[in-house]
Amino acid sequence: MGRYFRIAWRNVWRNGRRTVIAVTAMALALTLIIFFDGMMGGFTGVMYANQVRHSGGNVLVHAEGYKAKANQLPLYPIPDVHAEAAVQFAVTRDGVTAAAKRIETAGLLSSREGSLPTVLVGIEPSREMGAMLVSEKVVEGRFLTDEDEDVILIGRGMAEALGAGLGDRITLSGRATHQQMRQRTMTVVGIYEFGGEAMEKASSYVALGEAQMLFDLTDQVTEVGAYMDGVGDEAALVRDMTAALPGYEVDAWDTISPEMKQAVEMDAQTLDILNVVILAIAGVGIFNLMLMVVVERTREIGLIAAMGTKRREIVGIFMIEGGILGAVSALVGSALGGALNLWLSRTGFPMPYDMEEIDMEIMSLMGDKIVFDSDVMILVVRSVTVIGVALVASLYPAWRASRREPAEALHHV
Repeated sequence: MGRYFRIAWRNVWRNGRRTVIAVTAMALALTLIIFFDGMMGGFTGVMYANQVRHSGGNVLVHAEGYKAKANQLPLYPIPDVHAEAAVQFAVTRDGVTAAAKRIETAGLLSSREGSLPTVLVGIEPSREMGAMLVSEKVVEGRFLTDEDEDVILIGRGMAEALGAGLGDRITLSGRATHQQMRQRTMTVVGIYEFGGEAMEKASSYVALGEAQMLFDLTDQVTEVGAYMDGVGDEAALVRDMTAALPGYEVDAWDTISPEMKQAVEMDAQTLDILNVVILAIAGVGIFNLMLMVVVERTREIGLIAAMGTKRREIVGIFMIEGGILGAVSALVGSALGGALNLWLSRTGFPMPYDMEEIDMEIMSLMGDKIVFDSDVMILVVRSVTVIGVALVASLYPAWRASRREPAEALHHV
């Protein structure tokens, strides 16, 4: 085997310029794929984390029957004593950074400029400060406090649509648990900004006590949310809280609102298709190179066949050559791609678009840059894939070389 490897290695570098071109093409293809992988990993990581921080937590507790009507934001009350017990239980679990009670339902905001629907959220500011995304996005005024009354925090898009600024009065309308419409005029105490108009119109915030009074939910809430260190480790917490809270629905964030996960998975599938195309193009390059080598070395193949080299040994030599090309390409490409992703994981990559021009909720959760994911396993998997593509691309040329008749090959011009 060592002898065949030495022969293959010598043959690969016999035409150095051609080999360098082939390796460069494969290495750049791998670098591009690793770049896309890192970008997608950072993209999804940031979006999932910010979606969790915006939606109320990694794990959410609701009254029985809520999930079936989640899109309607029903006011299914949870007694405050049970909700507080859920909060205290959650904060004792590993990985939980915060937990809080909430009221979340549909509402309507009105001013002299008109009326717009919104999701009204009553929060415990002291518990959600720093955990919820909005608490870091206030650009005018201030965040809420637990003692606030008759004040509201709204998004920039909502403020502009209503013609309302800091200190202005707007009217909030909503339906209480008994279906009676309730109204209250409130002062805008703060304005938050995500960079996406739709996202900034979607949710408005008041203190929990204010929401309880407005919606006739004295000593009641509609959900409990628990925030965790990362995204993807919710299963254990869901299991523990389900056992501790019989009669309530305990779900991870992506089962309550699966739209975000589905959108990101579609993007990942598109990226996988792009990666296949890139690898296929690079594989065609290796295929053409090896086929050209077979034609150029026809007489040499005939000579070694006449000397008694078996067909499987000839196939082995050419397959080893393809493997060497793939391995060198994988080494160079993974080094370049890994270094690039490592750098971008520390510095971030500026968003190539303006959020105001692309008014999409999914993009509003991204911020102004992508911090790339730098995963060693991705490098290993992609490198092995490149070597596999090189071997597959070499298979037919190797087979063709082995089928050369020695007498005919020796007389080839």
